[in-house]
Amino acid sequence: MGKPRSLKVTLALWPSLIFSFFILGLVVASTSIYSLRVKSTNYAQVQATSEQILANYEAYFSSSVGISDAILSRYATTAPEEADSLTPFFDDIREITPEILSISLYRASDGHSIAKDSQSSYDVGFLSEGWYVEALDDRYINVFNAPSTEPGILYSYTLSRYLPNDIDPSYSAVLKIDFDFGEIVQGMSPVDLGEGGRLLIYGSDYGLIYSSLPDSNKDALGILKALVIGETTAELWGHSYYVYSMTVASTGWRIAIFTNIDATSGAILQFTLMVVGMGVLCIGLVVGIMAIVANRLSNPLRLLQREMSRVASLDYKANLALNNAGSAEVRDLYGSFGEMMTRIKQLTGDILK
Repeated sequence: MGKPRSLKVTLALWPSLIFSFFILGLVVASTSIYSLRVKSTNYAQVQATSEQILANYEAYFSSSVGISDAILSRYATTAPEEADSLTPFFDDIREITPEILSISLYRASDGHSIAKDSQSSYDVGFLSEGWYVEALDDRYINVFNAPSTEPGILYSYTLSRYLPNDIDPSYSAVLKIDFDFGEIVQGMSPVDLGEGGRLLIYGSDYGLIYSSLPDSNKDALGILKALVIGETTAELWGHSYYVYSMTVASTGWRIAIFTNIDATSGAILQFTLMVVGMGVLCIGLVVGIMAIVANRLSNPLRLLQREMSRVASLDYKANLALNNAGSAEVRDLYGSFGEMMTRIKQLTGDILK
């Protein structure tokens, strides 16, 4: 068996350990609760902002679909010989919607040009291009494609659609509308997403259609491939981000919003350090107090132990000048010891006499 602990160590150790575990549990619980509340509140705000941005884009693309619906209704009742009447109709649409770059119609059977707005020119050699082929493959939806950027246009996209003709079914057509997308996304994304935060629009093949920041989008797309759709948090470019990704209705495209949440992580870290510091201070104070208390309780007993050791060595000159120190029990013990030493001295005197 090992050497037993002293009374002083025993009195100071166990209360200090119990209190330390209590403080540790309090620190862990408080930081966990604070972290969960801060994250849930912040993430809810970020998600609401992201959903609003998504709603803005869906409303915009819905208006694009509305334009194609209007052209569909007009063309369905337009005889082939009246195709020229579509030009002023297209011009009116372009005047109302300045982000439209061109509107043109091509016969579905062979790609022959039918009508266009007065400011544009017809496309050539497009029979194998995606906007034309996909519109013929699925004749009941609007097809969105991101063409190569035109000179002077930062971002653009093409909406194409199959248009049946009720007067002459053989005169069915494919509609092609080119949109300038740059000013639209800049106008609809005024929210500050923080350092490195960005808005991405990408296709089902993860081909990038638009990015509010041009750098490091390959890393962002890697996160989105693993996420597919939904929300997550990610560490990118030395920062923490809340990532929100959803499909844009009517387009087949997806929108992803990376919002910097370093401030949230910083607030949690600052609170954690503050709580840990207070916990360490409390533990230090309690350990110090327990050491003082243990010392006051054990010192009188240690003095009594020393005097009893002298008696065991036949030294009967006991000196208990501090017999009033300590608790009532210790003072009683001192008194009993003093009475015992007085009796021993009397007996010793009697024996010597």
